[in-house]
Amino acid sequence: SDAGSDAGSDAGGAESVVVPVEVKATKKDKAQAAKDLNAEDLKLLINAALFYKTDADRNNQVSVSELVTFLESQGMDSSDAAGLFETFDLDGDGQLSIVEFCKLLSMTGDVMENVELTNAKMALVLEALAAFDDNANGTIELAEFTDAAKIFFTPSELKSIDMSEDALELYYEDMQRENTGSMEFDDFLLAIIYLKFGASIAASFADVDESESA
Repeated sequence: SDAGSDAGSDAGGAESVVVPVEVKATKKDKAQAAKDLNAEDLKLLINAALFYKTDADRNNQVSVSELVTFLESQGMDSSDAAGLFETFDLDGDGQLSIVEFCKLLSMTGDVMENVELTNAKMALVLEALAAFDDNANGTIELAEFTDAAKIFFTPSELKSIDMSEDALELYYEDMQRENTGSMEFDDFLLAIIYLKFGASIAASFADVDESESA
């Protein structure tokens, strides 16, 4: 489809990935897209999503200053950012590629062994995310985000992570790269992953509480 081809070409390019949707997805389409995005190997994509979020100027590379901003946003010590950067700038070009950045995050070399495969996975993920772009403008707006959250999560899951309508709106604003009133697909992916991790942790605590009270 056009969506798939656009995703594949932009995912490996320098510009933000935009996956147009020619026909508005049905609720069934969205449910299937949410199911596709629940695949086990998508846990690896949180590092990729972090890369895109850190890449503030969207040139598909992370600079020293962008790395400093990222480390500080994570509450980490940025004083050795230059040293970390030099260690993981494996080709010495003065920038961190997605593979180099993910190696830095993991402190190992086995997170993304094949960047072509990873870009292909990202393209497929972004195509699935496009199902939630109702007005086909290449971004996810607040109404689209809250609608998606209710498809990805049950009411009880949203309640377990304190995600009321108002909380979802605040979370949406916080997860935007810039305060533009809309969310890029990569930011949307990161937002959903964070919520999924939160719901998973909440479920784990609930299981522990039930076993202790039994």
